Formats: sequence, structure tokens, C-alpha cells
Amino acid sequence: MKFKIRHKLTGWMIVMGLVPAFAASVMGVRIIINRLKNNMHIESKKTIRIGTNLLVEHITSVKKATSRLAKSKLLFEFYDKNVLTYQKERLLKKEFSELGTGILQVINEKGQLTGSLYTGSIPASTTRSEIESQYEKSLINSKQLIKNVTGNYAHSIDIVSIKHKKNDNKDADWLHIRAASPIFNEKYDVKGAVVLTIVLDKLFCQNISTILGSNIIIYPYHGDYNNEFVTSFKDKNDALPTNSPVNIEIIKRFVESGHSSQTMEVSLFDDDYAVSFRVFHNYQGKPIGILLIATDITAIHEGQWEAVSMLIFIAFLALILVIIFAYWLSRSLSNPIVDLVSKANRVSQGDLNVSIKPKSSDEVGELANAFSEMVKDLRKMQYKRTAQISEVQTLNEIINAISVQIGLKNVISQAVKSISLAIQAEKAAFFLKDEDGNFSVFYQEGLEVQLLVKIRKEEKYLYESVVQEGEIFYSKALSEQDNMEGVDKFDGELFAVPVLYQHDYIGVFYFYKRDEEDEWEELHIRILERVSENLGIYIVNAQLFEKISRFNEKLEIMVQDRTEELQQANVKLENTLSELKETQAQVLIGERLAGLGSLIAGVAHEINSPIGAIDASINNMQNNIKIFIDNLLIICDSDEDIKMLTYLLTIMKNFMSEDSTEIGQYKYDRKKVKSFAKVLTDHGIRRARNISRKIHEMGAHKYVEDFIMSFNSPNMAAYVNFMYDLLKIHRGTKSISTAIESVRRIVIALRSYSHVKQDEPEFVNIHDVIETSLIILANKLKHNIEVVKDYGDIEPVKVYGDELSQVWTNLILNASQAINGKGTIEISTRIDKNFLYVSVTDTGSGVPEEVVDKIFDAFFTTKGKGEGTGLGLGIVSRIVKDRHGGDIKVTSKPGKTTFTVILPKIVKVSD
Repeated sequence: MKFKIRHKLTGWMIVMGLVPAFAASVMGVRIIINRLKNNMHIESKKTIRIGTNLLVEHITSVKKATSRLAKSKLLFEFYDKNVLTYQKERLLKKEFSELGTGILQVINEKGQLTGSLYTGSIPASTTRSEIESQYEKSLINSKQLIKNVTGNYAHSIDIVSIKHKKNDNKDADWLHIRAASPIFNEKYDVKGAVVLTIVLDKLFCQNISTILGSNIIIYPYHGDYNNEFVTSFKDKNDALPTNSPVNIEIIKRFVESGHSSQTMEVSLFDDDYAVSFRVFHNYQGKPIGILLIATDITAIHEGQWEAVSMLIFIAFLALILVIIFAYWLSRSLSNPIVDLVSKANRVSQGDLNVSIKPKSSDEVGELANAFSEMVKDLRKMQYKRTAQISEVQTLNEIINAISVQIGLKNVISQAVKSISLAIQAEKAAFFLKDEDGNFSVFYQEGLEVQLLVKIRKEEKYLYESVVQEGEIFYSKALSEQDNMEGVDKFDGELFAVPVLYQHDYIGVFYFYKRDEEDEWEELHIRILERVSENLGIYIVNAQLFEKISRFNEKLEIMVQDRTEELQQANVKLENTLSELKETQAQVLIGERLAGLGSLIAGVAHEINSPIGAIDASINNMQNNIKIFIDNLLIICDSDEDIKMLTYLLTIMKNFMSEDSTEIGQYKYDRKKVKSFAKVLTDHGIRRARNISRKIHEMGAHKYVEDFIMSFNSPNMAAYVNFMYDLLKIHRGTKSISTAIESVRRIVIALRSYSHVKQDEPEFVNIHDVIETSLIILANKLKHNIEVVKDYGDIEPVKVYGDELSQVWTNLILNASQAINGKGTIEISTRIDKNFLYVSVTDTGSGVPEEVVDKIFDAFFTTKGKGEGTGLGLGIVSRIVKDRHGGDIKVTSKPGKTTFTVILPKIVKVSD
């Protein structure tokens, strides 16, 4: 059975309606469930974070209350007498009773409990004395905390677990916040400590539960999982539960997982809750308890299923609407499509005069419009292809007519005529640029061209404006141009076309016509663009042809004149040879500068290392200065500190004025470092071993140890850290100074090497000149080559020192290049009565015996193409022999090549 398109569309639309409706329903349900779950987890995490912050805030409040109590006059009286009147006791309790149930304990300087003050209700199963006794016993577990208060004057806080009796006379662990602060006398000596212990009980849980709108459970954690907890939960009878609302196995799995926090869903008291766990730790960093926050999500689950049901209903309703709409839409689509197919068949057979009028504005109508536009584009493309064929034929005719012409005038005149014929121009002119860069009329055709030539645009002749802008000028109605002069008599069209040759404009064409019926089109513009791109070559070739013709005419006269000049030149040959020698000297000097350029990269690398050291030292000094100022502000609190600071600054000034060791030069004794580290540790200084080693490396340990032994201050750690920061700043300045000295040596070496020629010889230390060359070549020698120096005892010699630096540089550089891989270069010097001997020996491959006699010839090289110029040893020979009157000898074999330079001790001034 053959189905029509409307039947197929109806069937497919029904099927396509079923699939999306079902998929949308499933996806909608999943999205709603996942979104609700994600929001629930996010809210649970936010709630546990807020709950943790409230716990931290409560801990902070306890710490602040303890610090405030340590300064209370009532506490001093309680510390001294251990007994207060009832009224004063109430006032003292009021200072901390708002924090919850707890106890205030006073400890003397020996760590012994001298008094307790308990606030809170007394359970029927116990007495006040029993509660205070339990709190007193719990102080044993807080020895380190109390020692930190009395020994380091620090305010300390911890979370501790203390056993209390419940109403059923069973012991249970309750978590407490314990804070301690030092008690000072009038001289700011520690006379004891105040310890405030506040229980995290059901009242605390109810307070947080009221703020968060969620239930709170706090579980003590001490390695097992007993039924011990405090909570804000209430069971169905509005009473606190006796058993944990959350299964102990869930708590156990959470702790064993090792996570610090976790979120899950559980069922509590027949309701659904989102539960979040968070572990909190004590002063030693051990887990001491678990904070659990449970949010009721029963209403969220009910709303979730209501939303899902509504979404399913909407999906089925949409499905029914899709079936009804499918049948109607299939009929409205089929008729326009049949018409469109018929017209498409006509176009495929070559009939481009087809037009379709859309009967609707929907997608089928848009398709009909697109089809009509496609047919129009095909007609345009057919017309464009015909125009392109015509354009190519016209260009070929113009270029062929020009290419056979000889002479500049023939080429230009033929170009003007051919182009004018192709574009039907009435008047034409060509402006040619002369050797001085000025344009003038070279050829013109037609009547009244002189008036056309005088047209101006924006106060310039039109041809000047065209050359400046570098684009073809076209005016459809020349006389209507407001920004042009001399166009009153021209009411037609004008082309001004610049001619380009090798990025330079050498001419301009003018073409003018008045025929209004046959206007110029884009085709004519393209023809002019293509012709102007190629015409420059023909014009330049014609100019060259004419120059060659004129040159040939003069050639015979020039040959005769040249013969006479050659005869005269023979007389001047000797002078010319002298000038050539001077030129050769200049070439050699140029080679020296070129060699300097090739070494710049290596020198730049050598300079970069000290520059990097300077940058790193400056950054470290900035940080050290900031720490230095912070420590200075800390220790300037009393007259005693000012005296110690004065003594400290005095010994540091003495150390810095006497310190002459370079960085990394001082050798320290490990035993002394360890001994000094113990002294620092005894005075409460952290990272004592590291600080001890650093102070020994600077050579300042005697000064620091002297200061420590001279004073007995409880604030000694701050002073030692202050001295350590000052020493680091001093070391930073020495690092910068060392780096600057390294840069200075390299710059001096470069300046000496780049000095091209000395007028007079000078007394120099020949070893300093050699060291200059080694500095220049440091980057090339430091990797695989070892330099061995065997210097003799040589007094200053009178030589051209700056030029000799080039001799040593070339010899050492050649030696390094001859070594393939690792090797050694040995430099030795000696002197006798009249001569100085300098030898450079390398362990390279050697110089072949057959070319030893040629290595000093100019432009001779044994290196590969692009690796050497052949001028290096030629320069060496010239400087040694011509400038110094010395000599240079070579001995070579594989593994040992030696260049020996022989120089007089006193060089005479060369002419």
C-alpha cells in the first residue's frame, strides 16, 4: 500500500510526539529529584558550617571571658583569700554564667588548685563537692595547657571530655570547653592561672537548634561508640531521648571513613532528616567529639512527589494535543511541498526563469523564498561567469598588445589606446614619475585633455591625491564633486588609476567618458586593477631598454676614455695598494667587533645570573624588613626592653663592621650548631636547629650567644628572632653587593674587549688581560671544559693590552671549539730577559699537518660552512707580528695542540 506524504507526516509526528513526551517526563522527574537532593545537600553542608561556626564562636566567647576574668579584681581577691562573700561570689559567677553551666578554677604558680567556683544546677544524684572533685581530677589531662599558660604567658583553650554521673548514677562523658589565662601581679610576673570550664550540654544544643532551626546532637569520641550524647531532640512524648536518635553503627562508619564531614539522609522518629556530621578536635589535634545537625525534610519529600505527579499529568495532556495537531499540520505542509518539488524539477532541467510565490510565512514559505533566492543567485552566477570570461579575454588582448611594443612611448601609447578601446573612454592621459620623483604628463589622447590634467582634489592635483591614497579614483558624475576644482566642464565619468611597481607608484592613468547610456561597471574597474598591476613591469622594462640603448651608444666612447683612465690608474697603483692594506686593517677590526657581537649572548647569560640573585635578594629583604619591623614593635613595650634593644643594636653594629666573610665561605662545626640550638630551644625559640645553622653560616653565633647569656628575659625569643631578621637583612645586602661586583667585572671585561685600537702601548699585567678574555668566554667554557692556569711571576709589560685581549679570546675560543665533549685548556706564562711567552694548549682533535702553514691566512678556515669566517687567526697574527713585533708558533697532534705567542717586554710605537 502506497502512503501519501500527509499520512507519513501524521504517523511520524505522533511517534515523535510520544518519544519527546515520554523522555521529557522521565527527564523532568529526574531533574526535579536530583535538584531537590542537591539543594538539600547544599543546605545541609551550609547548616553544618554555620553550626561549626557557632561552636567556634562559643569557644571564642569562653576564651574572651577567661581573659577578662584574669584581670578582674574579684578574681584577685578570690585567688588571695579563696573565700568571697555571697554577694561578691554572685558577681563573679555572673561574669561567666551566661556561657552555660561550668566551673571557674584558680591555680597558683606551682600548678596547684587553690579554689573552685561552680555555677549551674546540681543533679539529684550527686553533690557540689563531687562535681568539683570531678573537675579537679580532670585538670590532670590539661597539664600541658596550664604549663603553656604559666610558662609562656599564653592564653590557651582546649576541648576536653569529663565524666559526670547521670540521674541513673551511671558515669557519662560530657564535652567541655576549657580556657586558661595567666594571672599577673603588679610587676607583670605570673602568679597563677585562671581556668574556666564550660560544659557542652543540652542547653547549648537547644540554643544552637533555635538559631539554625535544626536539631543538634553532640557525641563525645574516645575510641569507642557508647550511647553517650547530648541533644536538642525530643521524642513523641516531648522528652529527651535516652538512646541515640541516630544508629550508633552510622556514627561508627562515619568515624572509620576518615572524613572530617559527611552528609546523608536517615529516618528518625518516623520522619525523614538530612543529617550532617562534623568532627572537631582538641588542643593536641586529636578527635574529641562529633557535631551532628539534623534537618527535617519530610515536607520536602511530600512536595517532591506532588511535583512529579503534576509533571506526568502535563506530559499526557501534551501528548493528546500533539496527536490532534499532527494531522492538521501534515495537510498544511503537503500541498506547498508538492508545488516546490515541481518547480525544483524545472530548475534541474536548466530553466532558470522559474519563480515561486510563497503561500505562507512558516518554514515551508521560508523554504520557497530560499528556493527563489537560490534561482536568482544561479542567474547572477551565470551572468558573472559570462562577465569573467569577457574580462579575461579583454585583459589578454590588452596585455598582448602592450607586450610586443618596444620603447617607453610605444608601450604607454599602446596601453592608453587599448584600455580606452576596452572601456570606451573618450579622453585619456598618462602621468609618469621622473628620476626626481615628480609626475608630469607623458602621453595624452583626445580633445581638451589639458583641462582634465588640471583637476584638483582637496588643494592637490588629482594624480597626486591618487598616488598618496594608493587607490583607484572613480567619479560617476565628475562635475558634482564638491571637494574638487576644475570639474565644471566635465559632466561625465572619470577613472584615475595609479600604476605600482615594487611598492612604489611610477605613474597614473586618466580615463574620461560622457556617454550616459553606457555607464562604467564593476567589470571595468576590475580590468583597470588587473592592467595596472602588470603594466608597471612593462613600463620599467621599457625604461631600462631605452637606458641600455643609450648606454650602448656611449659604450665605445666610454671604452676609449676608460683606456686612458687605466693608463693613468697604473701610475696610482702603488697608492691604491697602500689604501687596500688600510682597508684590510679596517676589515680585521670589523671582524673583532663582529666576534664581540657573537659573544654577547653568552655574556648576557652570565650577567643574568647575578641580576637574578639581586632580584631574589631584594624580594627576601622586603619580607625580612617587614618581619623585622613587626618584631621591633613587639619588643619595645618597656624600659627593660629598650635597654636590651640598645645593647642588641650595639653588638649587631660591631658584627656588621667586623664581618668580612663572603657568602657561603664560613665553615661551621656541627657540634656547635647542635649545642647552640639547645640554648635557643631552652629559651622558647622555635625552629631552633635551622636558626642555629643559619646564624653559624653568617659567623654571628658568638654575638647572639653573648646577648643571650647577658640577659635573663622571658621575652628572649622575640629578641633572638629580631637579631635573626637583622642578620638576614645584612646577608641580603652582601648578596646584592657580590652580584653587583660580578656584573661590574663582566662589564669591565666587555669594555676592555670592545676597545678597538690603542694609540700608545701601556704597561699592563698580562694575567689581567688573559682573565678578561676568560670572563668574556665564561659561558662557553663552564660546561665541559676545565681551564688550568700555570702563571709565572711576571712584572707588567708595555704592550697594546686591549688588542691582546682579542688574541687570547680567539686562541681560547678556537681551543674550546676543537674539544668535542669534555676536555682541558691549559694557559701558561713565562718571561725571560727580553721576551714574554704565553702558551694555550688544548686536548682537542688537533690541526691537520697539511694545513698548519695556512691557518694564519685571511679567510682560511677548517670549520664547516657557516661556523667560521677565517679571519680569527689572521687577526691574531697581525696583532702579534705587525703591532707588537712578536711571533706565534704552532705544534699540533691529536689530543694536544699548543699555540705559543712570543712578545717583546717593551713594544715600540708602530707607525
